[in-house]
Amino acid sequence: MARNTQKPTRHRLRHAVWLLVVTCGVAVPLFGSPSVATGYLSVVATVLVAVALVAWTRLERLLLADELPGVTLAVAGDPTAFGLFQSFGKSMREMVATVDPIYRQLAMERFGQLVDEAACLAAGRIDYLGTEGWRSAYEQLLRSRGLYRYRSVAYVRTPNYWQDEPGRQSMRLNFEMVESGLYVERVVIIPDAFWPMGECDPIEPIGRWVSEQLHRGVRVWLVRDSLLEGDQDLLADFGLYGNRAVGFQQIDEHGRTVRFTLSFDFAELMAAERRWERLMVYAAEFGK
Repeated sequence: MARNTQKPTRHRLRHAVWLLVVTCGVAVPLFGSPSVATGYLSVVATVLVAVALVAWTRLERLLLADELPGVTLAVAGDPTAFGLFQSFGKSMREMVATVDPIYRQLAMERFGQLVDEAACLAAGRIDYLGTEGWRSAYEQLLRSRGLYRYRSVAYVRTPNYWQDEPGRQSMRLNFEMVESGLYVERVVIIPDAFWPMGECDPIEPIGRWVSEQLHRGVRVWLVRDSLLEGDQDLLADFGLYGNRAVGFQQIDEHGRTVRFTLSFDFAELMAAERRWERLMVYAAEFGK
């Protein structure tokens, strides 16, 4: 297949403008002005304009093209990001300098995973896998300046949900933020086995956990999971941090967090907003 060598339209237009400027600059002293001095000045000005156009075009290509110089220029304005960029490049250089082919293959696979993770970060998503490190980000968001409302959905699939020490610490943080003025709301989704029909409160220790939140200023709604059989996507743990971010939590059968994903993507935030609104159709406010 023949290679398409035709340049983009805007580049052809820019080259045409450049040629027109040069032509006009040369034609003015030759045909339009009786003053030789003025003509020479016109030529010099034309050359300067042409050089500026060429420099602008090349700089634009560097900044817009998906090439190393363009990336370097874009990152260089942030000292922290540029330091990480340099460190990554140094590590890659040291890796490719090795001669062991097995090491190179394994290292390339791991570098590929890092690239995939970087692409995820660039899209506004941060994943925490098998670690409680997400709670630090959780606290940073709750304490962040300008946050006035935090909405949380807790899908209780085990009686000891948030009953371990990390969970209790998070609840203490919730109560502290309520006292400082943060508006905290929580929808608790409970299986029928933990909230028998006809009972006002869920079984212990879930009932005590819910009651404590109400008494400490958290506004709480309850939903039986059997009501959501037609809306299975609502059976999830997630939190809305104002209009800034949304967090999704995956929990195992023992109530431990196995994955926490924090997203700053506006589309995902809006989707979570709609999810919350649908869930509120089924919810009943606790203590009312």
